Amino acid sequence: MAVVAATAMVLALWRPILFLAFIAVFSFYFAFRGYRVLSRKRPLQGQGPSAIDWVAAILAFLGSVTLIVLGIVKPNPVWVQLSVVAIVFGAIGVAFAASDMWEFLHPPADKNFWWYAHMGGMIGSYIAAVSAFSVVNFHFLAPAVRWLWPSAIGVPGIFIWIGYYRRKFGREGKLAEAA
Repeated sequence: MAVVAATAMVLALWRPILFLAFIAVFSFYFAFRGYRVLSRKRPLQGQGPSAIDWVAAILAFLGSVTLIVLGIVKPNPVWVQLSVVAIVFGAIGVAFAASDMWEFLHPPADKNFWWYAHMGGMIGSYIAAVSAFSVVNFHFLAPAVRWLWPSAIGVPGIFIWIGYYRRKFGREGKLAEAA
């Protein structure tokens, strides 16, 4: 995902397509957060967020807020056509980045928090990849639908999945000891 995001940024600057640059940041953040949380499994024992975690969360937050603003303002035809996409992705990005920053400041009591954040980030990254595939290949769908159907299915799926494992680990008290 890092290579995909980097090449998307190069393409976004070369063409120039500002929308693509923000989508690259948004998409990469999910893989990044899913990976980085593995180094923060035990925040009360000193495995807290590092500067790179803060920088990534702040950049994702600011980029997501910018997506929302540009989706509302609609400065050019790309933003007019994809305003709903920008607003939805911006809201999702703000929610996840803000949640991460909150957890940086208030370490979660649930010792399995890292499991939920890891899988949520990895699945979010997968949703971004499916969205890109859909946008490029599913021309029979309206543009907004091409962009949003993976999120419409995947984001609720992440929350259902997390709820399932919260209940499962709560009953069995497992995972944290194994990690």
